[in-house]
Amino acid sequence: MIALLDKNPQKSIRQKAALALGRIGGDEAIAALKKALRDEEKMVRMYAAQALQMLTGQTYDIEMSDI
Repeated sequence: MIALLDKNPQKSIRQKAALALGRIGGDEAIAALKKALRDEEKMVRMYAAQALQMLTGQTYDIEMSDI
C-alpha cells in the first residue's frame, strides 16, 4: 500500500491506498500518509489527512509542507 501511495501515477489508486493505510495503521503507514500530504493532487492530500486523523486523533492541514 505504501508503494502505491508513493508511486502510482493514478490519483484514484493513491486515494484508495491512503484510505487503506488509515485502516491498517502503524508507524510506517503514518509516515507514508504524512509524506502524501505533499502529493500534487488535492484529493490525495485530503484522503491522507483523513486517514491520519483516524490514526492519530489530530487534525492535519492538506497544505502542510513541513511534516
